[in-house]
Amino acid sequence: MNSRKEVSIKATLPEKDNIFVCRECGRENVEEKAWTSINDHLIVNGKYYAYITDIDNPSSNYCYDCADECDVVSREDYLEEKE
Repeated sequence: MNSRKEVSIKATLPEKDNIFVCRECGRENVEEKAWTSINDHLIVNGKYYAYITDIDNPSSNYCYDCADECDVVSREDYLEEKE
Protein backbone atom coordinates (compact mmCIF):
# COMPACT_ATOMS: atom_id res chain seq x y z
CA MET A 1 0.00 0.00 0.00
CA ASN A 2 1.35 3.40 -0.96
CA SER A 3 1.35 5.72 2.04
CA ARG A 4 2.04 8.88 0.00
CA LYS A 5 -0.76 11.42 -0.25
CA GLU A 6 -1.27 14.05 -2.92
CA VAL A 7 -1.92 17.50 -1.47
CA SER A 8 -2.42 20.93 -2.92
CA ILE A 9 -0.99 23.93 -1.08
CA LYS A 10 -1.63 27.43 -2.30
CA ALA A 11 0.25 30.43 -0.97
CA THR A 12 -0.03 34.08 -1.82
CA LEU A 13 3.10 35.36 -3.48
CA PRO A 14 4.04 38.97 -2.78
CA GLU A 15 5.42 39.71 -6.25
CA LYS A 16 3.43 38.70 -9.33
CA ASP A 17 6.58 38.79 -11.51
CA ASN A 18 8.16 35.92 -9.57
CA ILE A 19 5.64 33.26 -10.53
CA PHE A 20 5.47 30.36 -12.92
CA VAL A 21 2.96 30.25 -15.74
CA CYS A 22 1.83 27.76 -18.36
CA ARG A 23 4.08 27.91 -21.41
CA GLU A 24 1.04 27.53 -23.72
CA CYS A 25 -1.48 30.05 -22.35
CA GLY A 26 0.64 32.19 -19.99
CA ARG A 27 -1.80 31.89 -17.11
CA GLU A 28 -0.74 31.20 -13.53
CA ASN A 29 -3.39 28.57 -12.75
CA VAL A 30 -0.78 25.77 -12.71
CA GLU A 31 0.16 23.13 -10.17
CA GLU A 32 3.11 20.81 -9.64
CA LYS A 33 2.67 17.31 -8.27
CA ALA A 34 5.02 16.65 -5.35
CA TRP A 35 5.49 14.17 -2.54
CA THR A 36 5.19 15.58 0.96
CA SER A 37 6.03 14.19 4.37
CA ILE A 38 2.89 13.95 6.48
CA ASN A 39 5.00 14.23 9.63
CA ASP A 40 7.04 17.29 8.61
CA HIS A 41 4.85 20.34 8.43
CA LEU A 42 4.54 23.87 9.64
CA ILE A 43 1.44 25.77 10.72
CA VAL A 44 1.59 29.54 10.29
CA ASN A 45 -1.41 31.72 11.13
CA GLY A 46 -3.63 28.65 11.03
CA LYS A 47 -2.46 27.59 7.54
CA TYR A 48 -0.85 24.19 6.99
CA TYR A 49 2.39 24.07 4.96
CA ALA A 50 3.86 20.66 4.12
CA TYR A 51 7.53 19.90 3.59
CA ILE A 52 8.03 18.74 0.00
CA THR A 53 10.23 15.66 -0.01
CA ASP A 54 10.34 14.93 -3.74
CA ILE A 55 8.90 16.13 -7.03
CA ASP A 56 7.02 13.30 -8.77
CA ASN A 57 8.80 13.84 -12.09
CA PRO A 58 9.83 16.89 -14.10
CA SER A 59 6.69 16.85 -16.26
CA SER A 60 4.14 16.64 -13.44
CA ASN A 61 2.76 20.12 -14.05
CA TYR A 62 -0.88 20.75 -14.83
CA CYS A 63 -2.64 23.84 -16.19
CA TYR A 64 -6.27 24.14 -15.15
CA ASP A 65 -7.00 26.69 -17.86
CA CYS A 66 -5.69 24.41 -20.62
CA ALA A 67 -7.03 21.32 -18.78
CA ASP A 68 -3.84 19.44 -19.63
CA GLU A 69 -0.31 18.66 -18.50
CA CYS A 70 2.03 21.51 -19.33
CA ASP A 71 5.51 22.94 -19.19
CA VAL A 72 5.90 25.87 -16.82
CA VAL A 73 8.18 28.87 -17.22
CA SER A 74 8.68 32.06 -15.29
CA ARG A 75 6.35 34.90 -16.30
CA GLU A 76 9.40 36.86 -17.45
CA ASP A 77 10.55 34.02 -19.72
CA TYR A 78 7.03 33.57 -21.09
CA LEU A 79 6.83 37.25 -22.05
CA GLU A 80 10.27 37.10 -23.68
CA GLU A 81 9.29 33.99 -25.68
CA LYS A 82 6.14 35.68 -26.98
CA GLU A 83 8.02 38.73 -28.30
